[in-house]
Amino acid sequence: MLHQWIRVIGKKGAVFTDLSIKNSDDGQTWAWDYDALYIGKQFPFNNFHIWSETANTTLEDMQISIWDGIDFKPAADVLDASSSFSTNGIVQFVPGEHDSWGRYDTEDIPELAAGPKIFDLYWLKLDFASAIDITTVIKQISYAFTDERFLPTLDNDINLYLSPLGQTSWVPQILMASMQTAIDLKARGLIIDEGQIVQFDDFYVSAAYKTLSLIYFNLGPDFNDKREMAIKEYNNNLKTRRLTIDNDMDGRVDQSDMRNRIRQLTR
Repeated sequence: MLHQWIRVIGKKGAVFTDLSIKNSDDGQTWAWDYDALYIGKQFPFNNFHIWSETANTTLEDMQISIWDGIDFKPAADVLDASSSFSTNGIVQFVPGEHDSWGRYDTEDIPELAAGPKIFDLYWLKLDFASAIDITTVIKQISYAFTDERFLPTLDNDINLYLSPLGQTSWVPQILMASMQTAIDLKARGLIIDEGQIVQFDDFYVSAAYKTLSLIYFNLGPDFNDKREMAIKEYNNNLKTRRLTIDNDMDGRVDQSDMRNRIRQLTR
């Protein structure tokens, strides 16, 4: 099944591959052997997270374009923390100054018309200036609201626990924590889609504490005190009086989003 309702379509020449199910299954991966990747969501968004299984070794500039109803228009201010799939990281962008998202069926988009029939989504195109390493393997494209490089700031010893849990990174816990953060925000009536989290300033600390709570849970009863502390800090950080949320759902951060005032954050 799909979680977060992210559609992922690979295109090589005239051949399309629907990668959506593989992308949603933590146990599956897919190799980059495409001219372009198309990501579709039910609402505009300005970020996504790349989880790489086998890193790209050919560093080429990532290109992001947004379908506006007429053409795929180049996005602006592209920040690629994945370094072209060479590491795990968040990709951020905004529509061009005079461009905006359009919600369309794939049959109304010339580049996608011959592919799977998918209706009423906002589409992004991802490609590279030149071909990247075809041995690159992607585990998942999803949302992440914090970064594992930030976790030692909250617990200096956190990376010592990777080996006891049989892991090489904290990405699984970060993705789960980010999903749970979004569910909590939905339950409080603050968002209806993960894409509304367009600026991480108000969320990355909360998501980091939620990540720590999941790690401590897996480490067993000896870490109950740390887990309770992390849960408390998670809840405290989400009680800020102002959260930057994309209320008008245009995939941008504007002044009205930043002035958003939260009057009640408890159930």
